[in-house]
Amino acid sequence: MLDATAPVPKLSREQLAEREPSLRLALLNAQFDCRQAAVPVVLLLTGNDHVGANEVLDRLHEWMDARGLDTSVFEDETDEERERPRFWRYWRALPARGRTAVLLGAWAGEPIVEREAGKLDADEWADHLRHSSNLEEEWVADGVTMLKIFLFASPASLEHRIERARRKPDSEPYVEKRDAKALHRWESTRVVAEEFLRATDTDAAPWHVVRADDAQARDVAVVELLIAALTEAAERGARPRPAEVVAPHPAFPPVDIPEIESVTEVEYDHRKKKLQGKVARLSRKARRRGIATVLVFEGGDAAGKGGAIRRVTQALAARDSRVTPIAAPTEEERRYHYLWRFWRALPRAGRVQIFDRSWYGRVLVERVERFASEAEWRRAYDEINDFEEQLVGAGIRLVKFWLEVSEQEQLRRFQARENTPYKQYKITDEDWRNRGKRDQYAEAVAEMVARTSTPAAPWTLVNADDKHHARLVVLRRVVDVLGDGR
Repeated sequence: MLDATAPVPKLSREQLAEREPSLRLALLNAQFDCRQAAVPVVLLLTGNDHVGANEVLDRLHEWMDARGLDTSVFEDETDEERERPRFWRYWRALPARGRTAVLLGAWAGEPIVEREAGKLDADEWADHLRHSSNLEEEWVADGVTMLKIFLFASPASLEHRIERARRKPDSEPYVEKRDAKALHRWESTRVVAEEFLRATDTDAAPWHVVRADDAQARDVAVVELLIAALTEAAERGARPRPAEVVAPHPAFPPVDIPEIESVTEVEYDHRKKKLQGKVARLSRKARRRGIATVLVFEGGDAAGKGGAIRRVTQALAARDSRVTPIAAPTEEERRYHYLWRFWRALPRAGRVQIFDRSWYGRVLVERVERFASEAEWRRAYDEINDFEEQLVGAGIRLVKFWLEVSEQEQLRRFQARENTPYKQYKITDEDWRNRGKRDQYAEAVAEMVARTSTPAAPWTLVNADDKHHARLVVLRRVVDVLGDGR
């Protein structure tokens, strides 16, 4: 791709000054139109000329309304970033609908350097290429307009800037010591960069290679590409790109729920305390080793998720664990991809994050209640599997529980809640209404389990008709995973 890029004619400062007024006006108008249309825009800027990238960034902040720009520069990872999956920091840079984000490097920057230096092996590199493509596909499918630009400067041009910075440091403020080393390794880095560009060049998010030897011509080329992207995005609006027609899938068999192992009250208390002791000991060990844990609890209404969660948290240090109940997304959360709020909530190394309901709402309640289109919830299975694969690949111990309660037992619990004053807050009109859609939810659960129970992140199916049994199953599974089991 780089060899096919023709040099662009040089542009003098005077010529740039002549074109500046019309370019700035068009750029500002396109930015405002995207804001009005609530379109999120991502400009991914990378290449072999990090000096030029910084100069382009300065130009954009001068010519655009900087109040609507979110800029993220991805260089050395912070301690907080190192303790989470690599793509955590990229998801945090996702712009809200109506805003424009400029990302320097990101998944198309430092990982290329790491691969050239041998810090990423072949399997890790293949995973990165796949996750990068998946990220871009997910964002674009959700309505993000993505413009990807690779700034390509010739070695002679880069060498000239480095030499000029050596002689007159103030003339090249963005040149750093690492630039000479990067130039020396460019031929081998170029091979990796070409591989990345080819692997992530798609119809939805194509790469644009811009020659960066001449600063004025470079800036105009980037601005013109951005104007075109913003204009097209504003005309299209915040609607996601048309989804491919999905062929109907055969019905999935109901989930196979294990039998209940009945225990006496005395035996339950004995086993519970013993298991909680193991959870406490193993969680402290995981904390010392810097291993994070994510527990996901899903289940029907009145399935006992809260009670099971409490039996787990009783064994955990409060300072190292957090329970996040998931309800309908807030106004702010609706301005982002549905996975954004879950990426942001991932725990640091050694901590335990418990989700009371989770990202699976996309293929459960949002599917049944039609809050998500069929195209949206159908593609969510692959999106979720990719998300969970990244968690497990980063060393996070992920445990997913589905607590199944029968129709008869659910009715009994609903009635008990209505007749018990301090439990009445647990029962709502929505709970009763959901019972009328039990068959639809059962169908959604069956497909969810079939499509997202993977070797890396299997579902643990729990018969929750007996609360004591369910809590012991949950505790045993947590012990198993904390003890390095899968």
